[in-house]
Order: sequence, then structure tokens, then C-alpha cells
Amino acid sequence: MSTASFQKTQIEREVEEHKQKLLRSEQSLQVSQTKEQDLRKKMEELQREKNSVTVQLDQSSRRVSQLEEEKKGADQSFKRTQGLLDDLKAKSEGQADELKRLQTKLEQQTQNSARDLEHLKKTLSDAETKND
Repeated sequence: MSTASFQKTQIEREVEEHKQKLLRSEQSLQVSQTKEQDLRKKMEELQREKNSVTVQLDQSSRRVSQLEEEKKGADQSFKRTQGLLDDLKAKSEGQADELKRLQTKLEQQTQNSARDLEHLKKTLSDAETKND
């Protein structure tokens, strides 16, 4: 009987050890399942953030494209305006040169007219002196 008793005690001890192992395994499983749930929640949250960032990136990309098109239009408009400005400057410079030329011509004509007037006055004075 002592052998049977020993074996019974041995089996009861082994059963108790297996129960303890099972309990620890169940606890470990529960901890792992909790961690898995936490990780799933975190992954879902990160996926939502990723989706939000993707939407923002798409909106920003469209805005950048829109701004690049606006810049291209503004650059073209600037080039046209710059060309018109250059044309106006050239025309203005040409007109300024023409104005200087005309002013010089007018001054020469005024001097010639003044000389002619003085000459005529002298001729008239001489003629009047002869007639007296």
C-alpha cells in the first residue's frame, strides 16, 4: 500500500503541477490576448492616422499642382508684361531722341530767325537812314 500511496501522492503532485502549469498558461494566454487586442487597437488607430495623412498629402499635392499652374501663368504674364515694358522703353527712348533732335532743330531755327530778324532790322535801319 505504501507504493500505491506513494504513486497516488506522486500522481496528485503531478496533477497539481499540471494544474499550476495550465493556470500559468491560461494567465499567459490572457495577457497575450490582451496585448494582441491592444496592438490591434493601436494598429487600427495608426491605420486611421495613415488614412488621414494620406488624404492630407493628396490635398497638399493637388494644392501644390494648382500653385505650380498659377505660378506658370504668372510667369508667362510677367514675361508678356516685361516684353511690353521693354517695347515701351525702347519707344520712349526713341521719342526722347526725336524730341532732342527737334529741340536742337528748333533752337537752330530760332537762332537763325533771330539773326535774320537782326539783319532785317539793320537793313531797315540802313534803308531809313538813306532815305532821311
